[in-house]
Amino acid sequence: MDERNELSRVSQKYLTRYREITENMICKMNGADFTDSISQNFINQMITHHEAEIEMSQNLLRYTTNLPLQNLADKIISGQSRDVEKMKSMLKKCSAFKNPKQEFFYYIQQNRSIMQNMFLSMKNAKRLNCINESFILEMIPHHEGAVQMAQNALKYRLCPELTPLLRGIIKTQTEEICEMKKIYKELTEALTIEFPIWLREISLTLNSLTVLNAIENSQNMASYPLRTEIKDFLQKAKKDPTSIKPYGEFLSDFDLEDARSSMKVLYAISNVGKDEIKDRVSNLIDRNQQMLDKAERLKNEDSIGAIEAIGYLPIALFSIEMLVSMFAMFAYMMSAIGSYVNI
Repeated sequence: MDERNELSRVSQKYLTRYREITENMICKMNGADFTDSISQNFINQMITHHEAEIEMSQNLLRYTTNLPLQNLADKIISGQSRDVEKMKSMLKKCSAFKNPKQEFFYYIQQNRSIMQNMFLSMKNAKRLNCINESFILEMIPHHEGAVQMAQNALKYRLCPELTPLLRGIIKTQTEEICEMKKIYKELTEALTIEFPIWLREISLTLNSLTVLNAIENSQNMASYPLRTEIKDFLQKAKKDPTSIKPYGEFLSDFDLEDARSSMKVLYAISNVGKDEIKDRVSNLIDRNQQMLDKAERLKNEDSIGAIEAIGYLPIALFSIEMLVSMFAMFAYMMSAIGSYVNI
């Protein structure tokens, strides 16, 4: 893909910096000097890994306006900075903890495999105009690599001070992977709601405008990340107006089968005569109404979930109050029994 033509300038800047961070991390982790201490080797490579994670999060913060991702990036920066300082402080002491050659050999072989898989996944992460999605797709394999490296190291004898830190890495990064997947799901659900609304506006103008003109005119009313997808689509479609590929790639990074099917209908409309347009547009409107109904159900489910959560709050507070009262009653009874025994 020619990123100069198919990615916005902002996305290009973000991805250029991401590549610099990734290549620097790969070079340092692959170039780490081997010793006969698994603890020392792990620390040296994980410091580099964590420093790259901090830089990736800082890179995201220059561009994102997504509050959950901003909070996650801030948490990553503070947490990984603390871990880096801990590892640096224990490096000298842990370097003295040696391992037998055969044990070290098995560790290195498995660790190398984990790192290469992580590097490959990070390099192959999709290059998107949506920076938020790009960050998640890049950071998940990075986190998974850290978890697997820590799990591998825990199979062997380690410096005692290092073991709690490894368990902390596994816990924290596993939780953050879940958090990133949750954010990604929320972004997908937002598009499930926004796409049919956008498509409805396009459908209403197709009797007087071409498909490309209708989509181009819709950019201002579309929300992010839909707007960036539209821009990406228009760049590709204008270069090759007869190709179905731009339509098939629209929102292809999300699990939105209805959206992909609708874009194929738009492609069909762009290639038929005026006599057929009316029937095709009518079919598109019917299809879109089904998506609008689905989006409405999704919004209602979110609202009901929030109401139920609020509804459970008084019950929880009442339960806590009952437990406190029971504890107080139990304490009073034990005190009374003690007084009786003393008598």
